[in-house]
Amino acid sequence: MNGRGRGNEQRVIELLDQACDGRLPSAGADELHELLALDPQHFQTCVQYLDMHAALVHFAVEPLTNDELVATIRGRHDHERRRDLRWMTTVAALCVAGVLLAGYGLFRMNEGMLAGAPAVAGRQAPEHPPAPPLAKIQEISAEAGWQGPARPAGQALFRNDRIALSQGRVVVEFPSGVQVRFQGPGVLALESDMSVRLFGGRALANVPRGAAGFTIRAGDCVIVDYGTEFLIDASVDQTAAVSVRRGQVGVGFDSQAGGDRSLVAAGSAVKLEAGSRSVFSTVYDQEAFRQFDLDMAGITGLAGKVRLVQEPRPTFPLDYVTPAREGFLLQEVARHDLAKDLQVANPLGKFDVPRGTTVDSFLFHFSPKDRPTSRIQGSITFAQPIFAVITDGETLGETDGLLGVAPGRENELSRGLENGNGSDTLQLSEDRRTLTFAILTAEGFTDQFRILVQSRAE
Repeated sequence: MNGRGRGNEQRVIELLDQACDGRLPSAGADELHELLALDPQHFQTCVQYLDMHAALVHFAVEPLTNDELVATIRGRHDHERRRDLRWMTTVAALCVAGVLLAGYGLFRMNEGMLAGAPAVAGRQAPEHPPAPPLAKIQEISAEAGWQGPARPAGQALFRNDRIALSQGRVVVEFPSGVQVRFQGPGVLALESDMSVRLFGGRALANVPRGAAGFTIRAGDCVIVDYGTEFLIDASVDQTAAVSVRRGQVGVGFDSQAGGDRSLVAAGSAVKLEAGSRSVFSTVYDQEAFRQFDLDMAGITGLAGKVRLVQEPRPTFPLDYVTPAREGFLLQEVARHDLAKDLQVANPLGKFDVPRGTTVDSFLFHFSPKDRPTSRIQGSITFAQPIFAVITDGETLGETDGLLGVAPGRENELSRGLENGNGSDTLQLSEDRRTLTFAILTAEGFTDQFRILVQSRAE
């Protein structure tokens, strides 16, 4: 090929680039038409270009294999980009179809076919409406590290969308009520509104009865939920560890029929090895759930007889009787923007939290009824600084409304702590992350205090 031919070939590629980007002007379409009619070699160049482009688009929207994961984990996989790629492929196909048919003289087509192809920036809606979102990001921990583009809380997620984390946690919520709490490092990929796939990482799935059948895949390992809560640790070496806190799940492998899956009941744990198609019973570790719950709540340390309760209010009764010498730490709300300024004063000092501050709220609840007096002591350490500690019944009642949580049925006089008489003491660390407490309560009274923490979510 002479120099002029190579120059024309390069020009064909430039014009095809513009067509696939949705920015080919009318004059460019005419020029491309002429170049393709000038030399059959240009047709071959055009076909090769589009084959390569189609392969790239296909790779961008198809699920990854384990081997592809490392090489592509930093790629861009959000829904808008994939939708643009699909549209650009349509534009290119229309352009080339019109040019090839006209060049070979098979049909007489309107020359404005290429010129009239809409650009991406100003495109009209596709003939078929886009698919509805499968889920949304409910929560993102402040320490989340992204491999690839970061995603904001509240973002809708579509089929083949991926959440790739180097560290931290993301909560994904489905319209069915399924909630998946995913912890990196690893990738969570959405396959449908009833199926996700893990490439490494850990996930805690909470599935209501109405969404039974929700499935998590890790390599060839398959875990089907029957209305339960379970924890899965996925490895890229084709193994998965599954623990069931309540309900039951079916476990097996992709090649197995549904009836061949093994059932795992509450309080049980198994390990799946896809290579040998084996399922082994392992020791159920309640501490693994507890630690996962603490990590998700943004709590780095919990000392003493304190149980983290994640049941949302108002379903949790605030006059609930606790076991002797055990307190409940209720995770109330996350990412709540205060609607007004909050001023609090107690023996710990004065706390001023401005309006608009985003907080996470926790309520400590201690109400034993089986003995005249009970004492509890311990400490709570958060990943984020503590903004305020509320210890009196009146302010507890006021902040119930401010935080949008249901008030308890206790009388405000029997709620809170006895500040100043030495029976109840609190101490806040210098970095404002650890609260140490020693509380003495009498039968018929409820000791409570509320902790407002800098939101751990974005």
